[in-house]
Amino acid sequence: MGFTIKVVLYTVQCCFERFYLQK
Repeated sequence: MGFTIKVVLYTVQCCFERFYLQK
């Protein structure tokens, strides 16, 4: 379960950074 949460957080962080840089 912890692994899944870690993956989700990593994906969210990646997407957020991409969106922030795109702005």
